[in-house]
Amino acid sequence: MIGRCASDKNSIAGINDFGHGRELQITCKFVARTCYGGIINMFCLGSIISIVYECRTTGITQAKIVTEFFRSFDVNNEEIGDEDASKIASGRRNPPAYVMESLKTLKPDSYASMATYFTNNIIGLIKENERDIVRDTIIMMIQEDPDIRDNTIVEVISGISKYDLEARADDLGSLIAGVFLYVLRNTQNTGRNAKEKAKDYLNKVRNGIGTVKKSTAVMQSVSAIGVNVEKSEYPSRELELMEERILQEATAFCIKHDKKRDFIPLCHIVSVTNPTKQHSREMFNEYCTCTASTKKKILEMNDVKESKITNKDWWWKYLKDFEQDYRKYVLGADRLLYSFGQYFHRLLGYKDYPIDINRYRVFPIKVQTPFLQGLPNYKHDIHGVIDEYIFYKDTPDYKKILEPPMDYLWRNLNLGGCKECELCIVLALFIIGTCRCIPNTGQEQIEPYAYSGPGVSDVETAEDLFYLTLLYLYETYTGDKLDIHELKELEND
Repeated sequence: MIGRCASDKNSIAGINDFGHGRELQITCKFVARTCYGGIINMFCLGSIISIVYECRTTGITQAKIVTEFFRSFDVNNEEIGDEDASKIASGRRNPPAYVMESLKTLKPDSYASMATYFTNNIIGLIKENERDIVRDTIIMMIQEDPDIRDNTIVEVISGISKYDLEARADDLGSLIAGVFLYVLRNTQNTGRNAKEKAKDYLNKVRNGIGTVKKSTAVMQSVSAIGVNVEKSEYPSRELELMEERILQEATAFCIKHDKKRDFIPLCHIVSVTNPTKQHSREMFNEYCTCTASTKKKILEMNDVKESKITNKDWWWKYLKDFEQDYRKYVLGADRLLYSFGQYFHRLLGYKDYPIDINRYRVFPIKVQTPFLQGLPNYKHDIHGVIDEYIFYKDTPDYKKILEPPMDYLWRNLNLGGCKECELCIVLALFIIGTCRCIPNTGQEQIEPYAYSGPGVSDVETAEDLFYLTLLYLYETYTGDKLDIHELKELEND
């Protein structure tokens, strides 16, 4: 026993990261695991297969379940035989090599379709009155697995951590799909007593022995998110450790991305719009994989507040509001207006495309102010073209000669014959320029240049520009400014 303890990764010498308050608890778990002759608490592929199999509808075989699991990310995967399925479920065999090879081709943008596959093809294999039991058993096994850290993303589809699992995993299809991906990528299936352990936990849940820990609720209480939790249910040291962990993760994120802190409002927009997509900017990916409590702490540390966004398609409504203003201020011909709805969203498809704002400068429309007369070669950016037009369009001297800015840009930048990505960029810059020029329609008026996020000149890729445009749309048409730090500075001026 002593020899095994000294070499085990979870020996007493290696548990300093967990804090002194939990040493006795972890030591007891370790001793229990080693006495039984294996890491019997590890949640693995066999665990989840066995849980579903034990709760299956009549006539469903183990081979059917395993085959459907493997076909969820590649429909061409071969059918699994009864003997192989039994070995996988009991923890005596790893998945076939060809399955693991096909898994390598799975991209994050396919996660949603994978979750849909589970909902349509696998949830129906489970008895309807056993589905809550399946959910609770999966969550309990993960919560009681000491080899999985609290901040580990265990539900990969929705990006949910171990600590957040009980409160956020309310869709069974996504839960099983996400956990399935986690165990495939991160655990070995052999050497486990998977089937018997799964049965033990199923019996616990069915008989009400043990409960799923409401760990997210504790974190939310600690983070002052507003969920009431009786703190007396949890050891004070546990609460302290949670607070420390959240602060540590948020601080590490801020230090790592200190030079790009202006992008934190964009991180929030990304996380509520496309939380499970692979992004070009690593800062966006890291933020999306943080727990809800860590995200909240990051925003709080940077004087950025959470938005009122409730669904990922929110910005289409505000694009319609922009189109109304396009007509109201006569910013261009109606025949060009369709391009915003048809092409703007395609900008994200060119996410790695580099942005050079100076490529989209044009000479002023026709106004020759004293400033411009002294700079004959001066060129406006797109915002400048719109600003010039709105400022002068109703004045007697220029009303008849000014060309609407969209018509002017369409002609001067050859938007009818350029590459699609170039058109998408100009449309995004036009939306931003319009938002900066027109009065805000939200209840709270935003100062003209007090928008959150980086400046237009700071964006580096089409992906940056797309999310910056969404941020402008949100703040313009809600009047809800995310970066309260800038508002404080304006109030103090």
